[in-house]
Amino acid sequence: MSNTERVVLGYDIGGTKLGIGLMTESGKVLGKSRIENKDTYPEDILPLLVSNSFDLVKEAGMTMDQVSCFGISAPGPADIPNGILTAPVNNPHWRNVPILQYLQDHLGIPGCFENDANCGALAEGYFGAGRNVEDFIYLTMSTGIGAGIVTGGTLVRGVGCYGGEFGHVVLDVESTRSCGCGQKGCYEAYSGGRSVALYHQERLGLHGKKINVIKFRTMCEDAEKDGVQWSAGDKDPRITPLGRFMRTTHIDELPQFWCILKGDMSLVGPRPEREVYYDEFEQYIHGFRERLKVK
Repeated sequence: MSNTERVVLGYDIGGTKLGIGLMTESGKVLGKSRIENKDTYPEDILPLLVSNSFDLVKEAGMTMDQVSCFGISAPGPADIPNGILTAPVNNPHWRNVPILQYLQDHLGIPGCFENDANCGALAEGYFGAGRNVEDFIYLTMSTGIGAGIVTGGTLVRGVGCYGGEFGHVVLDVESTRSCGCGQKGCYEAYSGGRSVALYHQERLGLHGKKINVIKFRTMCEDAEKDGVQWSAGDKDPRITPLGRFMRTTHIDELPQFWCILKGDMSLVGPRPEREVYYDEFEQYIHGFRERLKVK
């Protein structure tokens, strides 16, 4: 790290966890920590964010005076200009939380607040798969689903900063699948982490039991030995909704479009193991293999 390089703090507010990172402006990570965030209350978590931040700075041999600023990556819906978590879908007890002002007051440094998927898109544009790419969409697939849109090298926020809320695009108006936002048939209702876990429970008759969704393919293979027949879409209920979503929104018609998938629910594993999924996507999006980047 050069003597002139700035150091910053970053906060990722998730539906089940919060991440804190201390890093240089060039992307070097100096320290990080994690706080569980399932069914929590802000009055309990906000003080932990502050104390963990001071701990990270101290462990790096620094003081908070040496940290230039901080950034918050937050789920929607939120009041982006004022830094307020208004009603995050997967954090039911967090309502109208002025998290930006709280951290500025307690850390003593300036901060900024942005939609989490937009932050992911910016990060990929500066440091990752989006470098030197003018047009791409970053899809974050974890507890919830969101998107950051970059076109012509510029982040697209949209009206009210809701331009990337792709998880709440309704794919099936006749659907009975409920989403945390209150609608039925949303993309997130099919492909969000909690929705996929519920699907797995229903499909295998394991109601009320915890399932590691990343290991679900093994469970499918075991079921196949007992005569259960699965298609790619059955093995992973995210496949058809994602293909339909991309086709419905005409993403495939953008000539220079790249899709960057990232998150706990993205398609993971070596390329040969993902080919069965790509066959399914090709039904919806011509040339999908050539235009996909999985992080």
